[in-house]
Amino acid sequence: MTAFAAISGYLGAGAFGILVLLLLVAARSNPIGRILILASTTTAIWFLLQAANYHFAPQFGISVTWIRFFELSRNATWLLFLGKLVSLAGDETYQRRVLLAGILLGGLIILSAALILFPYESGRVFDADPTQIRKLFSPL
Repeated sequence: MTAFAAISGYLGAGAFGILVLLLLVAARSNPIGRILILASTTTAIWFLLQAANYHFAPQFGISVTWIRFFELSRNATWLLFLGKLVSLAGDETYQRRVLLAGILLGGLIILSAALILFPYESGRVFDADPTQIRKLFSPL
């Protein structure tokens, strides 16, 4: 089963790698093309990390943190691409709303990246014994 996952990941990375090469030739001068190149590159890296994790997991294994981070980066770049496409349509009020939504999504993405890269254990937030917390919230 892991061999199928690794092969699929390598094929996906290769397909997006070819797409990146084609876009570098054709669309690098277009602002939307540059964002599409960035999104395709992060997707190729994400596919490659997934495949390498399945392929080399018994010996080396790639940190799940990096896989999650690149998955978040992949999603963020595709949202950036979609936001740029959507912002080209409509009137000025619509474009401002798209910009505001993009800023809010960007903040959520930065918060998510911070939580992925700097995780914490929920028991250490208050440094309290779980029985003491239960007593605090038990009915009087």
